[in-house]
Amino acid sequence: MTRQNQQHHWILRTNPFVHALILLALIGSVCFIVCLERYKSSARMLLRNDRVNAGFLALLLKEHIDHLSNTLESYASRPLLMEGARKKDAASIARHLNSLISNEPDIERVIVADKDANVLASYPRLTRVLPASYPMNCSVTIWLTGSGIRDVKKPIARTSPTRYSAWSTRRI
Repeated sequence: MTRQNQQHHWILRTNPFVHALILLALIGSVCFIVCLERYKSSARMLLRNDRVNAGFLALLLKEHIDHLSNTLESYASRPLLMEGARKKDAASIARHLNSLISNEPDIERVIVADKDANVLASYPRLTRVLPASYPMNCSVTIWLTGSGIRDVKKPIARTSPTRYSAWSTRRI
């Protein structure tokens, strides 16, 4: 053997176990890098899909709430309902509220209040919570606090996973 071959001869004489470890380390590091990149791309794709789904869901909820708000506005502008509210005729108001709830399955409760936030009528009736003779003033409730009663559309409050309580204020 020449001197040059003797210098590289130690590589050939090493244990095959060392060669297997080096090869395993190379394959393992390549696999790790490939798996890490795959994980990152999957995470980016899932986040992008979630963002798109959240946008679609937001549009769907906005359309649903706008539909409920428009329904409430159309019922609030009915002349007979407004006349019944001016006269504080609970039976007349209850007929309209019953019609509203039977035609709109996503609304479970409607309350009509006067300009001082005193409840004139509600459907279904609130007697489970308060006796019928109890004068209820809703000016301290969350949906009316701080805004007074103006001719503005109020938000629709979510009360259960599938139903909404419709709150609408209108100067009578």
